[in-house]
Amino acid sequence: MDDNEKTALAKDIAKKYILLRKTVMQAPQSEHIKPNEFTLLMVIIERITPEVRGVKVSELSTILNITPAAVTHMINSLEKKKCLERLSDNKDRRIVLVKPTPAGKKAIESMKNKFFNNLKELIDFIGEKDSQELIRILSLISDFRDLKKDKNS
Repeated sequence: MDDNEKTALAKDIAKKYILLRKTVMQAPQSEHIKPNEFTLLMVIIERITPEVRGVKVSELSTILNITPAAVTHMINSLEKKKCLERLSDNKDRRIVLVKPTPAGKKAIESMKNKFFNNLKELIDFIGEKDSQELIRILSLISDFRDLKKDKNS
């Protein structure tokens, strides 16, 4: 494949990627929770267990691959909306943890249902075989991202 063919293919991938993000993969809209806040709350909720009271900002920053300042900005916004609360770590009072409030859990549950229903509609539309192929390709993309990140470290 020559460079012109690669450029044309890259442009097509970019168009399809943007379309995918806008139509299928975007977090559901809410009156007060932004898509990036939805993602943050989902990560926090997935990490909370009976043994885990809350999640550290640094952990969220690493998982989401964004700066601690960006995480703090979202936490402040969600705290104002009464969706998150801060608490101190029992072992080290200097460490601040965040956890969802009951209102935050309720809002996320509704948004999560919309998000997964949208993905189920996609599965119905493209079928099981192509859905599995999409997962395979997305996994390759994730591997590529990790490889690029390791090379840049």
